[in-house]
Amino acid sequence: MPSNGSRVGARVAKQAATAPLHARPRSAEDRLYLRSVGPAVSTKRRIARSRALVIYLLTAASVALALGGRIAVESLAMQQSRLSQQIYSASTTQAELELSVGKLSSPQRIVEYASTRLGLAFPAYLEVVPKTLNNPVPLPQSPPTSVSVPLPAGANVR
Repeated sequence: MPSNGSRVGARVAKQAATAPLHARPRSAEDRLYLRSVGPAVSTKRRIARSRALVIYLLTAASVALALGGRIAVESLAMQQSRLSQQIYSASTTQAELELSVGKLSSPQRIVEYASTRLGLAFPAYLEVVPKTLNNPVPLPQSPPTSVSVPLPAGANVR
């Protein structure tokens, strides 16, 4: 007659054969195999996920750097455009001012302004005396007999 332990073992074996796979008891050998294979699969998944994450982060960083560089280039281009406009405006103003200075400092205008508004006139005579190093300029003793007045620069001769 079989012992009570063998009947229990036979019953367990019968239940194990008819039970679904997930409910079957596993032997120690199966457990070791599953333990050695199980973590390796999840480690491979973790490695794949971490690689994908690193690739994603590197891609995002490179896109961010490219956009930052593009923004910096556009900012410098706008600044250069603004400075070019300022230079053009300043050079136009300078040309206008030089033309105005040229008109205001013409000898004809100065002579006309001095004679009409200030009441100035050319002297009756004009004598040019050269100065030497040893002798000071002598004062004229008598007025010259003929009047010789040079015309101002730009004066019209009639």
